[in-house]
Amino acid sequence: DKTYTMSILYYYLRYAYACNYINFDNIKIIVELGCGCGKQIEVIKKIYPDICFLLFDIPPQLYVCEQYLSAIFPDSVVSYNDTRNMETLRKIQKGKIYIFGNWKFPIIENTEIDLFWNAASFQEMEPEVVANYLFYINKQANNIYLQEAMDGKEIAPKKGKHGVLKRTTIDDYKCGLIDFNLINMSQCWKPLLKLSGYTDSFWKRK
Repeated sequence: DKTYTMSILYYYLRYAYACNYINFDNIKIIVELGCGCGKQIEVIKKIYPDICFLLFDIPPQLYVCEQYLSAIFPDSVVSYNDTRNMETLRKIQKGKIYIFGNWKFPIIENTEIDLFWNAASFQEMEPEVVANYLFYINKQANNIYLQEAMDGKEIAPKKGKHGVLKRTTIDDYKCGLIDFNLINMSQCWKPLLKLSGYTDSFWKRK
């Protein structure tokens, strides 16, 4: 007897896709890079309240994400004010949502990540930037969900304009995730059976 938006249904479809390849009952830690306003986390946490989420993004999005998720899960969010001085993840707790700046991403080193999640974010970066993030993911994650434009984003007419200077494509993901098998790539659907222009993919450690 609750009303849900088309937006939330879209994020539920991403979760449903991942359910084909992983049992969320066995997940303890999810890392999302490029968490946006946190709607994907909202969907998953409402179903699995004990999962620990480590969220990374740039400052403007971090603020929006922290405010949004704090309104829904007021006792679960660990603020950027508390995480910015953290140096390790040894004391993270189940059921908590940790808000990190993207520059803190190396903090995941030496922590086993059950699922890494990136949706429509890597494609906005140049390949060398993506390779830096994948360096840590390739070592620490057991499963990976990517939703990207696998042919890459449009090329910017010049630096500072819309687009990227060099496209990040499926070949860059395969190069950076050498310890993973690509299990599936499928067209990403929106509610009402509309193609989104993105590709869902799932990767498992070899």
